Amino acid sequence: MPTSVTEQDFDFDAINNGNFSSAAGTWKNKLGDTMNLNNDGTGIITSQEGNQSPFKIIDFKDGIGQYAPTNTKEPLGGSGAFFMKISEEPKSTFNVKSDINRPRIDFGQSEPLNDDRFFYRAS
Repeated sequence: MPTSVTEQDFDFDAINNGNFSSAAGTWKNKLGDTMNLNNDGTGIITSQEGNQSPFKIIDFKDGIGQYAPTNTKEPLGGSGAFFMKISEEPKSTFNVKSDINRPRIDFGQSEPLNDDRFFYRAS
């Protein structure tokens, strides 16, 4: 993915207190999905097919939060939001690599199996 965007790293102290401004913006992954994240931790993921999934990140602590869909009455159990700072390697027993020169976000119920689902800042 091109790196024409100025990279700002995550401020975990602020995010721990509900201020996601260091992560706010538009993010894209290699699958063609787009995520728009707001200063308050709410956002929407639009799949390459155009399906939209609104969410809120809750219970964030030092890089890990819970992905809570906002278009359903019941939250998904066990879905995580994993924020990786610049220079941080993904925690994966599958030896998954990602661009450690950029902050990344991953969502899922397990560790990353490949690098396609990492979101990188687009704007």
